[in-house]
Amino acid sequence: MKRQPRDSSIDAMKGIGILCIILTHADAAFLPGPAGRFAAFGARFVQLFFLLNGYLIWRGTEKYLADRGGIGLFKWSLVHVLAMLPVYYVSLVAACIIYRGEGYAYWLGGRSVSAGNVASHFLGLFGLNPYWINSLIGVEWYLGDLFLFYLLVPLIRGRLKDLRSTGLALAGSAATSLMFTAAAKVFLAEQIAGSPVLEAYILNFCLVQQLPVFLLGAALYYLIPEIRAGWNDTVCRRIAALCMIAAAGGMIFLMYFGTGPLPVALASGVVFGLFFAGARLFSSGHGKAGILAQIGRVSYGIYLFHFLLLQIFRRAGIFQGNALIALSLRYLAAFVGTFALAVMADRFLTKPVKRILWNYSFSERR
Repeated sequence: MKRQPRDSSIDAMKGIGILCIILTHADAAFLPGPAGRFAAFGARFVQLFFLLNGYLIWRGTEKYLADRGGIGLFKWSLVHVLAMLPVYYVSLVAACIIYRGEGYAYWLGGRSVSAGNVASHFLGLFGLNPYWINSLIGVEWYLGDLFLFYLLVPLIRGRLKDLRSTGLALAGSAATSLMFTAAAKVFLAEQIAGSPVLEAYILNFCLVQQLPVFLLGAALYYLIPEIRAGWNDTVCRRIAALCMIAAAGGMIFLMYFGTGPLPVALASGVVFGLFFAGARLFSSGHGKAGILAQIGRVSYGIYLFHFLLLQIFRRAGIFQGNALIALSLRYLAAFVGTFALAVMADRFLTKPVKRILWNYSFSERR
């Protein structure tokens, strides 16, 4: 089975997302006015990646379902998870060296790195524990949820084959997220107030909060073609413009006023869903790849490595002095350094492993 060609517009969105995430982790939130608020908001761009993963997984498995009659979705998920592991394991080893085997102290919540924690990271199950999900690298919580979602794909994908079923699942997961958040604030108020780590996990990091964002991406996989099929190009562009305006307004609102009673992931996911829908309705997505698309193609490696490189800068006392100049140099060095590492990792680890797994698992003779 042939894999689908890369989509340059989605890669460009990934490029935008990872550049904004680096901005947050480079400590740019001190900037005055809107710049500082946007830098702080950059952490929310992780939800853009969740949304894109939902869309891409549904698109990839649609072709697989058509060719294979719905059999072997577990194998499809396993291939994609295994292809992610080599670069992830390299980042774990690098983190062990940088943190001297003690993990990332803040997200450990005063605990030490246990054998169970390490084992869960190598098995991809660390997303199930609030004190493990982000404890060895400092940003791996995204992968903790992504690995768990890949495990769910074989169980739910065959049942969510159209906009109606996927929309109902999205509505159910969003309602669950809202009720879970409200219940946690009532029944776990004391525990949440006493532990920022537990608060982050319950109100943002856990899969219950991120699942609606994944499913929103899946629902958009069905909704966007229906809009295109039902309306002419002029109307589609007007709808796209309205989506982009709403996304910009939603982003500004979240930057200045926060999410209120809404879960962070759900509110951010809606904003990025509007942005994604608008971008897809404007363009088919298969144009010439620009620099943002090139960055987006290796965003996985950049995400895993950038935080570690920034930690090296901090521990070595590099890029001190004038705050604005130090930020500029720190950001540039983190991006350039991790972009180079990510390109090499993609070329020599991810692509060869994925090619071998794909050919072995989906060759025609099988």
